[in-house]
Amino acid sequence: MHERRRLAMLCALVWLVAVAILAGAVLRLADGNALPDDLVIVLLVAAFGIGAALALLWVRIDLRVLRPVARLEREIDTILHAEPDRALDLAAPGAIEALVGRVASLAVRGDRARRELGAAVAATTERLEDERSRLAAVLRDLSEGVVLCDAQHRVLLFNDAARHALGAPAALGLGRKLSDAVEDGDLAAQFDALRDAGPESRAPVEMAFNGKPARMAVVVEPDGAVIGYVLSFAGAPPPPEHAGASLPPRPIFYDFGLLATGPMPRLFGAGRLTELAFVVFDTETTGLKPDEGDEIVQIGAVRIVGGVVRDGETFDTLVDPDRPIPASSTRFHGLTDEDVAGAPGIAAALAGLRDFTGEAVLVAQNAAFDMRFVRARQHQAGVDFDMPVLDTMLLSAHLHPYEADHTLDGLAERYGVSVVGRHTALGDARVTARVLCRMLPLLVASGVETLDQADAACARAARRFRA
Repeated sequence: MHERRRLAMLCALVWLVAVAILAGAVLRLADGNALPDDLVIVLLVAAFGIGAALALLWVRIDLRVLRPVARLEREIDTILHAEPDRALDLAAPGAIEALVGRVASLAVRGDRARRELGAAVAATTERLEDERSRLAAVLRDLSEGVVLCDAQHRVLLFNDAARHALGAPAALGLGRKLSDAVEDGDLAAQFDALRDAGPESRAPVEMAFNGKPARMAVVVEPDGAVIGYVLSFAGAPPPPEHAGASLPPRPIFYDFGLLATGPMPRLFGAGRLTELAFVVFDTETTGLKPDEGDEIVQIGAVRIVGGVVRDGETFDTLVDPDRPIPASSTRFHGLTDEDVAGAPGIAAALAGLRDFTGEAVLVAQNAAFDMRFVRARQHQAGVDFDMPVLDTMLLSAHLHPYEADHTLDGLAERYGVSVVGRHTALGDARVTARVLCRMLPLLVASGVETLDQADAACARAARRFRA
């Protein structure tokens, strides 16, 4: 984009210089006398002709070279950072058709080498994946509640029994403080006492946690440093409807990689996108105009921590809109008045979403639409959605300015994301979350590394949409 502007300014400068030289020559020929009318006409025609020639030259260079080069750059970035299996596909390559062909050949070679390397690595990692699956299965089926935290009380692991024993709080999530979900002042004091004790006094201790008997054991590095603790307590069996819930067979309720990242950054604009937590959400509604009485009928959200979609950490609720759902809206999301009868009202639903979000960055596809509904009703819930909000549609417009399709279906196809549960709030949130994870390395490669920079990129794209 910068190169296009520079070239356009150069053409304009050349035109101004040419006109100035032409005018100077004519004035010199006139030698102080009034210019004849026909000479003035010649001067104007010449100036217009030079300008038209330069404009045509600029348009041809832009259409045949600059735009294809920019599209090629974005295609390469997408292959490198988001979708390695993507075949290079550049419509209207213009004057760089031969270059595109050679780049495509290189991409095929790179893909072949990557697949060969992947096959070699797969044999080595198969054993680790088996152990990971066994760990997840044990955690899922263990009747005892288990929570692992680091020294900052961030949750690194928890199982289903722990979640249900704690009342399935929306604030329980990887990377979040355990105190966000459970208020227990003795927890920090007990951990501090164990950490400060000598190695010979660090045996697991019995304690009360959340009003129940529990056991705390510290996690110690080989060098003796205490880096966290494990809480175990009597669990609770999942409710009967759990078997039909939308959790995947192997929920991701752990991330030991958080141990190496240090404290999760708070929401400062300089926070790096790769280090932030995101909550990607979507709504289904009775219509398009909250200021004319339309209401939310479903909210779905999923958390991203460490650049990974945590399918086990979701928020999904129907909402009673306290008004009939028009058939025209049911045609899109499939929800009827009977489906939402008895569901929570908007106040309870938004309060739950706010608890689930915590200090994460909110993300949505066409976020302006969803946030209009959320902010129009947040006062009823007594909460404030004042956190930063990013829009995948606008981020796509920043990353792919020459593409016309920035819809969720278009983004899913561009990034090779499978679409499941389309036009359900949780289904669309999951698709959007996977799209965002593909976008993050592309954003960093384009120079958008921080939350402030991402917000500025969205603002620029929004201005282009409005223009």
